[in-house]
Amino acid sequence: MMSNVGDDGMLVRVQCCHVRYYRPEDLIALFGNFQAVKIERYVRTCERGCSRGFHVDFSLPSAAERQAIRVRKLKEIKLIKRPIWRDE
Repeated sequence: MMSNVGDDGMLVRVQCCHVRYYRPEDLIALFGNFQAVKIERYVRTCERGCSRGFHVDFSLPSAAERQAIRVRKLKEIKLIKRPIWRDE
């Protein structure tokens, strides 16, 4: 489960067209405590038409590596209400 990944300070590294790092706590807040092997269902870094493969792994960077990378942090979650109309 994703809650076990964040115990040691690990980061989720997602690579497609871009490399992004996420905190497991933020992914849990957004998607719930899901199985870590199913992360590809939830996280995307670019459009689906990307020619490169999609790769997800978990990394435990050293202090020097941690200073060099940028981690995406969850700022807020917004729910969008979209009306669906039916003609009668």
